[in-house]
Amino acid sequence: MSLTTPDLEALCERVQVASMRVGAYIREEQKKLKQHQIEQKGRSNFVTHVDKQAEQYFVDALTPIFPEAGFITEEDHTRERKSRWNWVIDPLDGTTNFIHGVPFFATSVALLRDDVPVLGVIYEINMDECFYAWENGGAWMNGKKITCSNATTLAESLIGTGFPYSDSDTQETYMRLFTHLQNASHGMRRPGSAATDMAYVACG
Repeated sequence: MSLTTPDLEALCERVQVASMRVGAYIREEQKKLKQHQIEQKGRSNFVTHVDKQAEQYFVDALTPIFPEAGFITEEDHTRERKSRWNWVIDPLDGTTNFIHGVPFFATSVALLRDDVPVLGVIYEINMDECFYAWENGGAWMNGKKITCSNATTLAESLIGTGFPYSDSDTQETYMRLFTHLQNASHGMRRPGSAATDMAYVACG
């Protein structure tokens, strides 16, 4: 694999392996999580030692397979961002679900080239669903090609969303929009993990 022009498909396969290993760690740690291990970054914004350790596992796994790439991470802001290639890591998307035992949370990793995504892997941990794509390679889930829905109108669509939790000033506007979309579509769903939302959109 060239360091300047990596084989994205081969790289994607290795990211999938890393994602599933980190996912197995997260799944086991959920069984042992105690209340005192949960930190609160905002009113409804949480982090645990599991987020931090999972992020470190990703950094340790991805550094040797593509040393030219830097890191843009959520929990540790000391990672070095590089000029051309960068990994973007959310080690546990859906932490609130994770700490409450709601089974929608995922790992999410992307590779950027000049700030443009060229590879992505989302692993939905409890469903054991690994979604992945690379530039010019299509999108896949557990070895099967996936496509978006054929719905062309709002009335034919089921909508995934998330609720704002850091800016209460937007709540009223959001709820008006929510009501409109709920009445104009097949309904609204709010799993609680944006990475999972996007993966499910990608597979219809």
